[in-house]
Amino acid sequence: GEITISNDQGFQSHDLIIVNAQGREVYIQKQLAGHEVKLNISTLVDGIYFVQLREKNRIKSVTKAVLIRN
Repeated sequence: GEITISNDQGFQSHDLIIVNAQGREVYIQKQLAGHEVKLNISTLVDGIYFVQLREKNRIKSVTKAVLIRN
């Protein structure tokens, strides 16, 4: 599946990292641009994840996400 993440302020050379509950980085997309990014999460299993936005290796924001497929 695919999800869309948007940012009203726009992504300005941010990196997006998805970290699983065990702390392992399971998805990385570097150098985002624009206001929206589409992510292919078909390889992720159901569970709790943390979506990080980083700029120059500094965490700018973290959002908790729960993935449940029916």
